[in-house]
Amino acid sequence: MNDFLNGVFSIFYGVFGFPIAIIFIIIVVAAVIQIRKRRRRRREDWHGQSPVEKIEKDDNDRNK
Repeated sequence: MNDFLNGVFSIFYGVFGFPIAIIFIIIVVAAVIQIRKRRRRRREDWHGQSPVEKIEKDDNDRNK
């Protein structure tokens, strides 16, 4: 009986476990991308430039 249950669980894991793992990975990646976008938006000032873009612009203006 124990071998039968182990066989059934292994079949269920083989059929459902792999797709569920892929879906979980996709959800985690999407969540991380959204978090990074939110952080980037918060760092932007009211001109719409991130601090890095501002520094690059200031450097270019000084070099001219």
